[in-house]
Amino acid sequence: MYTIVGVVVILMVTVNSQLSIAEEEELAQGAQVRADSVTATSLFAPSARFSGKNFRELHKKFVVTPKGEFETSKEYQERAKNSSSDVFAFRLPSSGIHVYAKYDADKGQFAITIGGESLISGYDYDSNRTLLIVDESDEETGSYVGSNAFGVTANIREWTKRQWGISIDRESYRPLELVLEVSPEYARLLKDNLCVVVECSLSPVVVPEVLAITGDATGYSSSKPTLELPVDITKYQYAIPARVFTYWIFNRKSGELLGKYAANGSIYR
Repeated sequence: MYTIVGVVVILMVTVNSQLSIAEEEELAQGAQVRADSVTATSLFAPSARFSGKNFRELHKKFVVTPKGEFETSKEYQERAKNSSSDVFAFRLPSSGIHVYAKYDADKGQFAITIGGESLISGYDYDSNRTLLIVDESDEETGSYVGSNAFGVTANIREWTKRQWGISIDRESYRPLELVLEVSPEYARLLKDNLCVVVECSLSPVVVPEVLAITGDATGYSSSKPTLELPVDITKYQYAIPARVFTYWIFNRKSGELLGKYAANGSIYR
């Protein structure tokens, strides 16, 4: 059976992977609060507050839209420089599509898999990076009657899909499997309370000039309808480049730290 796992992402500019016991305890307690309340407060700067849904606001801090027609170069450079970084925490929505866990009673362990989405840069797919989705939306925006070259008509539904998240180097962020060894008895209690923390740094992102008309979107694609799938889909991505350092697994109910892993998924020593 697959278990949906809540994910908290910690976004940092400078990262110290050698945390003290007190810092690890604070991180565990913070993960519990944020996992339960879905309130994303910085673990190291309590004044910064972003919920999971407010990754959209966080994205605006790091994105640099193209230079405006009536904007001077000095104004543009100042705006780009003001894309400051900070420490933030937030949860990946537990949809079960990108993060899930499966328990093997024979081995006595959970296999927690973290997947990603193909990253779009401008109008093209970036084969070197992938997107870890933090927030997304799907909206039906209309419908129309379409036809093919043979005159066959169909009612077409129009959908707009938006994805916000962090983009990761594909080589270092292939789908990961984090192995957590626990007894079957404890696994039953953990089943709905696993929480994964991802520790990473952020970099500002410049919106491609070709996407200037889309606002702050960093990627755009469209999928044309067919008779088999009469849906016209437009997708926008809002990505912030990031580098993953470590993964943490918590019991989000108790705040107990269960495991810490390197970026490649190996147990952190």
